[in-house]
Amino acid sequence: MSTGFEDNDLVDEFDTTGVTPESLDSGGNMVNAEGKGMFLVMDVVPYSEEGKLKNIRFDCQCIAFKPEDQVDKMMFHRIYREAWKDKDDHTQGTQPISEGSRDMLLRFARGLGLVDPADLGKKIAINWALAKGRLFCCAIEKEEGKDKNGKKTANYRIPFGRVYPHDHEEVADYPKSAEHIALSGSAGTDDVV
Repeated sequence: MSTGFEDNDLVDEFDTTGVTPESLDSGGNMVNAEGKGMFLVMDVVPYSEEGKLKNIRFDCQCIAFKPEDQVDKMMFHRIYREAWKDKDDHTQGTQPISEGSRDMLLRFARGLGLVDPADLGKKIAINWALAKGRLFCCAIEKEEGKDKNGKKTANYRIPFGRVYPHDHEEVADYPKSAEHIALSGSAGTDDVV
């Protein structure tokens, strides 16, 4: 019986220059070190699935970082648009996010230039799709935990949505990419939507 494939359809060739056993075990092309740097939002992906919280995933490429071996690696950041009424019993449904979670979202949006600080204190709408192509600076911290099998895990994340425009005083000493800043046309903190 024919499968429609030739034997050579099951052969792939790869250039493994620079690949080591350690690099395969390090999380692949994902940011895997604490540090400070600049990221570019490559994509913004809404996520909604039965039994899961609605969220938005931001696919970000590291373009300047200390330590430098993290440059060109990816980082995924999620913001959640709802919370479980009972975190241990998801059958109870969802509820709006807390004020603390809302403030994390607003810090993230402000750092991306999606929220004008002058508009805080009012009812606002954030168009997260406008984040695509934007630059931001942040620190990355290691968060340790355990998976469902009890194995230790390490995730590298943006703490509490703290991202900043490249010219913000909070990130004055962070590594940055002058080339990306020039290409983006971003003026920094004054370049808000």
